[in-house]
Amino acid sequence: KVAIDEMIKKATEELNNQQKQNIQKESFAAALKKTGLSFICEVKRASPSKGVIAEVFPYLDIAKEYEKAGASAVDICADESIISEVREMTDLPLFVSSVVPSELVKAVDLGADAIELGNFDVL
Repeated sequence: KVAIDEMIKKATEELNNQQKQNIQKESFAAALKKTGLSFICEVKRASPSKGVIAEVFPYLDIAKEYEKAGASAVDICADESIISEVREMTDLPLFVSSVVPSELVKAVDLGADAIELGNFDVL
């Protein structure tokens, strides 16, 4: 079993390597430092506190609408297929959160620009 700190270190290294290789894409930090208010728009079917938010979940349509509306970044769940599909359709920075460290490592591999290790108290 890999310690959480090792997973976070690996995810950070992978994220830094990916960002260096893809300089055309706007960085997460740059997106949030723009003049004016920055928006991280969430695309999630459910939340730990609210449960299921939407039975029908057109996540690509939602992400496209956020992009058209001027979102600074998109916050998505740590589902591999969703990360891959949203990454392909937008150049906006992707923020991925999970309570499972291995999901975050995979998210970085799939193109996440920022990750959040969530609160383990919800487990």
